[in-house]
Amino acid sequence: MTYYFDDKDPQTGMKLDNPAVQSVQVDISKFHLGADKKIRWGFTGSTGTRYENNLVVFEKVPGLVDVDAKAQLVDKSQANKVIDDPKARVYTGDRMVLKYHLNYKSGRDSWQKIQSKLHLPAGIAFDSATVAYDDGKPADDKGTETFSINPDDISGQSVSGTLARSLSKNAAIGETAGATITFTGHATSKTATASSPEEIAGQTSSFEGTNAITQATTSAFQLVAGEDDTSVMTMALTGDHVLPDSDNRRGSESLDSAADVTVSGRIDYRKKSDGTAITGKTLTLQPRFNGESLQTKVITDTDKRGVYDFTYTIPAGNLLGGGHDNILELFAADTSAHLSATNSLRYIVTLRGGTRTMSVSSFATFNKDNPQHMTGRRMRLKPDSNWSVTVHDSVGKNDAWTLQASASPLTSRLRDGLLAGDLKYVDGEGNENSLTHGVVNLERHVTASDDEDFDITKLWRDKPNRGIFLDIDGGAAQGQYMSQVSWTLIQDPITQES
Repeated sequence: MTYYFDDKDPQTGMKLDNPAVQSVQVDISKFHLGADKKIRWGFTGSTGTRYENNLVVFEKVPGLVDVDAKAQLVDKSQANKVIDDPKARVYTGDRMVLKYHLNYKSGRDSWQKIQSKLHLPAGIAFDSATVAYDDGKPADDKGTETFSINPDDISGQSVSGTLARSLSKNAAIGETAGATITFTGHATSKTATASSPEEIAGQTSSFEGTNAITQATTSAFQLVAGEDDTSVMTMALTGDHVLPDSDNRRGSESLDSAADVTVSGRIDYRKKSDGTAITGKTLTLQPRFNGESLQTKVITDTDKRGVYDFTYTIPAGNLLGGGHDNILELFAADTSAHLSATNSLRYIVTLRGGTRTMSVSSFATFNKDNPQHMTGRRMRLKPDSNWSVTVHDSVGKNDAWTLQASASPLTSRLRDGLLAGDLKYVDGEGNENSLTHGVVNLERHVTASDDEDFDITKLWRDKPNRGIFLDIDGGAAQGQYMSQVSWTLIQDPITQES
């Protein structure tokens, strides 16, 4: 057992150098452990005539939840250079990406209600903040999960928010083992010069769930003014879809079906003093699509006029349908001179082609909202309020679909064995079907508009004798059980009725 004293700053949580350390060997044979090899441990104390309140705070309880978090700051303008050294140089205008990755390593319970208390490094004007989970699935009913940030704050702002999903390795209940919080922005400074950098301090952020706490720290770095302060680069869109009154910096187009989209533009590179063209350079185009940084592209001025023409193609397969905006952002830099363009470009592609999509709860329960005790007799439990099943249909009016579902047997979370019971679907006529015995047709619907959201769980709540129920036999053992429900949305044979 190893004991550390004064290993963290009590205010910031940042690790301190040279803590007091003591290690002792523990003879576990004296504990007379049982077959499970588990032991209860903790702290005790005693007082005399003088006393005061003392608290012990557990960041992690071994065996319950084991988690960690890592922070990584990357300079996209310097060929994805990882900033992990206090002597590392970042230049004003550089495109920066800051990622916090939360990792559930092991444990008996999920890491729940994770509140992120983030302290962002100074010297970066952040313009976006998104959350992505390791399984690629969004949070229920949220689409893209974001954090609120102030793009004008470069002093090192604090940001907080609670993740919408719990983390664990239990995919059967809709959880995943990791989440990544990504911030993007550009480096900027009011005081840095080429010869006198601004010292940017590292920052420690904490991630605090109900059963585990961990921290992640960004490295300090040197923020330096771009080496070339005599030149300027500006970007502009060209082509047929440039928006008016946007100074050629914004564009958009809509498609009825997925197709490759090619965006064209140009970069003008000149001396500030007299407008002389700067030729023969190799520039780097840095694209970001729907919040994700993509492979950079090299640009040269083939005509040697200081105008660097470029095109960038969005593959058809990358476009999100259903009327969603697909956002391409373009940035440019001369990495040899540590100079970034003074503006960026933004191009929006909307895919109008209709789709049918389904949103369901990744985790839903019975008998938690209003718990009922087992009586030894058959019981029927209603679904809790965290059930959510919604179908979005933008195919068009009179489109018909059927929702189907099946479920795996209900198994105990803590021991081997099945629940003496079943998941049943009851339709509007009172007919019952078991989800664990095969695929069941739940609902058939014909849309009444071109773009419609149909909340199936609202239909079930409005008609309380209709929906999915949990039947429990009289001999069932009390405990926690789980099942995985598989949902299928199929097109009805009769569609587009006149």
